Amino acid sequence: MKKRELDGPEELQGISELIPTKTGFIIRHEWVFYHYGKDWDFSRKSVLQFPSEESYDELMDNPKGEYIGIYELQNYNGRTVELPDGGLITKLDVEHPIFNAFISRDYYRAARILGKIDLYSGEVKEIRLNRPASYEGFSFVPFHNKFDYTVTTTNLIYVTHEIDSLIYVYDRDWKLKETFGSA
Repeated sequence: MKKRELDGPEELQGISELIPTKTGFIIRHEWVFYHYGKDWDFSRKSVLQFPSEESYDELMDNPKGEYIGIYELQNYNGRTVELPDGGLITKLDVEHPIFNAFISRDYYRAARILGKIDLYSGEVKEIRLNRPASYEGFSFVPFHNKFDYTVTTTNLIYVTHEIDSLIYVYDRDWKLKETFGSA
């Protein structure tokens, strides 16, 4: 197999994450996705985008959990996987001046934790799943805000939260199907 030469320092500056896909691999470096086939043949790159229908002033002055434009990748424990029915899913975070884990109670109720990314454009098309109500039992817990997830081949999403002993199971439509564990 002939190795492909890179197109210089702008192409791939590092590896934040390696994402296996049905057609090969994606290397994510920060907010850029580099798409490769099974033999590591480069096909394209896309840039992660959080498109917003709201104005900058609205995002800054009146942030809401449903505004895609206030989100970013979760930096400290990132994870991106390909969904069985296409697209990528990744962990989200919000570092907004007035809507964040340090000063906003509403952050724990309204902020979404996962985003669905269009595999080709890099746009976040959906933001879903809130933190469980168990966060209401604590004051601001930004350093215990960690969660993890896995996606099954049937598109069930299993989510765990560091602060909560339950495991939450969501279906392909992002609806809570069941919880299990000890509360």
